[in-house]
Parts: sequence; structure tokens; C-alpha cells
Amino acid sequence: MKSRQFNSKIFTDPYIQRLTLVQRWLYIFYIFNERVNWLGTYEITDRTALFEAGEGVSEKDLGEAKNKFQEDGKLLFVDDFILIRNSEKFEAHMTNKQLMASALKQFLELPDKIKQAFLEFKPKEIIKQYKEMFSSLDYKLPVGYKVSYTVAYSVDEGKGKGKEKGKGKEKGKEKEKIISKSINSNYIVFKETWKKVYGKYPTGGAKLVDYPIKRLIKAYTLDKVCGAIIWAETNRPKNKFIPSFNSPLELERKWNTLINQAKRSKEKVIVKV
Repeated sequence: MKSRQFNSKIFTDPYIQRLTLVQRWLYIFYIFNERVNWLGTYEITDRTALFEAGEGVSEKDLGEAKNKFQEDGKLLFVDDFILIRNSEKFEAHMTNKQLMASALKQFLELPDKIKQAFLEFKPKEIIKQYKEMFSSLDYKLPVGYKVSYTVAYSVDEGKGKGKEKGKGKEKGKEKEKIISKSINSNYIVFKETWKKVYGKYPTGGAKLVDYPIKRLIKAYTLDKVCGAIIWAETNRPKNKFIPSFNSPLELERKWNTLINQAKRSKEKVIVKV
């Protein structure tokens, strides 16, 4: 979009006020740069973001800011795309059929993976509005299907001998970079699953919530971890030996017990979320 309305009230937003100066600048850049479209979903590489953000922003600053925005549920980064969760509050297209036709065109041009991320990440009430407006344009938005994010992970990486062992280490480092990017995206999906099961997001500091979530997803994949939560809450009434947990840290500590109970019941705990 060539021009967008900038609401100065953004500086009174408590979330903005808690950010560092660099984080504040990057957040404003991400939600108001010229690539932002009606969907709040657009493509931009880190290299481009660094160049346009200016010399005062380092690669480390950018990485830390992206992690924070994503973990706070404000932005989602998938491949080279960025999704703004509440971009619609800065736009005027939600009740305008002509502008919504442009939004539909933008949606149809997105890769399938980004379409899925859009439907999962945006607030439900916003997706409902898109569904109604797209329907008036003779397009049925595929709302309600399941979305799964996959974490690339291999336990065999880096176990070679001699020169091959060295190559294995290098491949292992590359794999870790892939894992890190995937886990950041999966973090949001895990929290949404937790909310669906328990009625609220997991609360607590990094030791209780953030770190355990990332360790669990890295070790067991998102599908299995979310599936375990759903399976446990569904089957606990008929099996008193299934452990309960009030935080992701408790889930991590009781993981082996939970999986052993699932094996005894001969049921799979992998559920698409």
C-alpha cells in the first residue's frame, strides 16, 4: 500500500511503552511500512528489514525483536512472510466490499502455507468477518480445517566419524537454525492449543512457560506435544494414573509418565492442531 494512516495513539499503548527504543522502532516499521497490505500479511526478508530500518539496528537487535514480537503474540514470522495479528484495527476495509475485493485478491496470491498461518494466527472474530465478506464475493474461505506446523528435527545429525564427523557438526548447526525458526512459529500454536484445552493461556515467567515449550517442541514435535495435552485431558476422567499439569514446565517434568500411560492404553497421542 502506498500510504497508510498513522495513529499517534500507538505511543500510549502499554505494550509499545514497555519496548526498548530499538524494539519500538522495529515494531512500528513492521506494522506501517509500505508493504503492509489489507491482510497485514506480506513478504519481507531480514536483509531488507535491516537495510530499511537503518544503521542503528543490528542483526542481533532484529533477531531479538522478532522473537519477542512473536512470543508476545503480536507478529508471526513464517519463512520470509510476516503476519500482523491485529492489523485490521489500523485499516478501513472490513466493511467495504470494494476494498475487500482487493483483500481477497491478496489472499488468493498467498502461498498455501501462509494462507493456513493467516487463518490460524488472526483473531477468530476477524476471520469470521473475512469469511462473511469473502462469501459476498462468491469465495468460500476454508475456515475450520486443522493447521499443523512441522519442526525439522533429527537425532542422528552429527554422529559421523573423522572428516564426516566434522561435516556432521556443520550440518547440525544448520539444522539447529532451522529448528529455532520453526519453534518460534510453533510457540504460538502451542499457546493457542493450551488455551483451547484449559480456557486460558499458560501463565508464568520464561522458566515456567517459554523454555519448557521450546524444549518440548524441539524434542518431540509440535503435533505430539499438543496431541499429548488433548489426549490427557480427554482421557483423565477414566484413567486416574494420567498425570495433571498446571504449566508447560510440569508437562515437561511429567512427560515420560504421560507417554507411558498412552502406550499402555495403546492409543496414539499425535493429534493435528
